[in-house]
Amino acid sequence: MINNNINKSKISFAGIAVGIIIYNPTNYMIENYKVFSLFHLVIFVDNSEVHAKTMLSQLDFKYEYIYNNNRGGIAGALNLAASYAFRYKYKWLLTVDQDTIISINSLQSLFRTIACFNDKSFVAIFAPFQRNMVSPKNITSNTVNDSKWIDSKEVMTSGSLVNLDVWSLVGGYKEEYFIDVVDQEFCKRCQKNGYKIIECKDYLIEHQLGDIIYKNILGFTIGVTNHSYKRYYYIFRNTLCFITQYRNDGFIFVFKKVLYLFKIIIKIIVFEKSKQRKLKWICKGVSDYFFGKREVV
Repeated sequence: MINNNINKSKISFAGIAVGIIIYNPTNYMIENYKVFSLFHLVIFVDNSEVHAKTMLSQLDFKYEYIYNNNRGGIAGALNLAASYAFRYKYKWLLTVDQDTIISINSLQSLFRTIACFNDKSFVAIFAPFQRNMVSPKNITSNTVNDSKWIDSKEVMTSGSLVNLDVWSLVGGYKEEYFIDVVDQEFCKRCQKNGYKIIECKDYLIEHQLGDIIYKNILGFTIGVTNHSYKRYYYIFRNTLCFITQYRNDGFIFVFKKVLYLFKIIIKIIVFEKSKQRKLKWICKGVSDYFFGKREVV
């Protein structure tokens, strides 16, 4: 169990590497990375068009830098970080998006929850609760009341602690998904192989999903992500691929995913700008799905 008075001895973090995926980072993001000096191995995978290594020189701790130039998208970057950590015998990888904020207190909460598990080998991912998160979640409560954790079916990659033995066994992240649905598909594959996804109730991070705004309609709060048109292309194309791949999971699974896509269309029409362009690219994503096109756009 992690000590409440955490220091930079790094003893509590042995066997855990950090993989931070960056894409054209800004100076304010660099400040958020300093908390990761607590770890023995920090890997930056740079997906920027032009490498951002000079910006990282502001950091005062040792790290590894890999320039990926967005090959394989977020999935390719995650696989690079995981491969590097796995090669050096690390057991776990904390995966972090560049704009995610994780505090020391949050890390303490994560490790307190992990300490509840005598056998962690059956766990694929320890994941956080996430603020500003509006993507669909299907959660089954743990049978223990007031538990620090719950079984979850889908979690986002950022802030998640990934079991590298499981990552290797299931074949890593699917790079044909490139960016969207990478996390959902990986979770599904882990569960198909008998592993659990654990969501830690007291482990909170800050992660911005798109350019999110909240609308209050008749007393209901609705999150509107305002993604770019290209992101909507990948969301629709990849979600349809995901539905097809796991369609044997039953009607409820398929229905929830289709409903999720339908809600996105309604929100774009009612709330978002550039409606015509976004809907056009959604149609392209659906068309490319049906014609089997999986190119990067």
